[in-house]
Amino acid sequence: MLPARALPVSRRYASDGSNQGRSGYFLQPYLGEDNGGKADYTPEGLRAATKAGLDDGWQVLIHTNGDAAVEFALEALEEILPAYGDQDLRHRLEHCSFTMDDQLTRMAAIGVSPTFLMNHLYYWGAAFRDTILGPKRAGRLDRVASAYAAGLRPSLHSDYNVTAVHPLLSARTAVLRRTKADNQVLNASECASPGQALAAITTNAAWQIHADDRGSLEVGKAADFGIADGNPWASDPEGWADIAFQATYVGGEIAWQK
Repeated sequence: MLPARALPVSRRYASDGSNQGRSGYFLQPYLGEDNGGKADYTPEGLRAATKAGLDDGWQVLIHTNGDAAVEFALEALEEILPAYGDQDLRHRLEHCSFTMDDQLTRMAAIGVSPTFLMNHLYYWGAAFRDTILGPKRAGRLDRVASAYAAGLRPSLHSDYNVTAVHPLLSARTAVLRRTKADNQVLNASECASPGQALAAITTNAAWQIHADDRGSLEVGKAADFGIADGNPWASDPEGWADIAFQATYVGGEIAWQK
């Protein structure tokens, strides 16, 4: 069994609020309103908070929901990060919910990766489309396919208890992009491949938190794995959310058993 590897200290802070709560920060107003939310920091405050983390050698994680929040964080990181060189800290934008094309490209250029709250789309996609943002902007939610195309290594998360901890449901949503409310596909051009979706909940997720000794079953890696009654790598994504787990192992030892 491999010894536990120390993970980097992370500094996490929020640049805006909740999209479904209409406090996410957008470049254009919400439907039926005259404002697009607001930032939780001034530009100076955001830069100061970011610099404080970087000065201490921390991995910086910035909560960004609206496209204006993504822009706000990116501008700060583009200005500040070059002075710190290549530290391989793998800074992230948390949620990174609504993005423009150039924002994903710019993230790749400065070495910042996204982690998507993927089941935002499953649970609230229809509401974003119909009552909160409109179809065009709603289609830019959780752009896994575009993130890969830009050269990024995205992961998926639940933001529990915002959505349930269910990685295979998140992966299914990334592939199918269907809403729970009406089973409609929200922007088919952003559907990820099965391999991309599964990497986002395994190897990419491990990489983002510097857990390079985990995320896949290989000689020399930690024996952290689950025992399931189905194989998502060899099955239709439609059924991924129904795959049940019987046990989990951490370091080769049973941590939980059904």
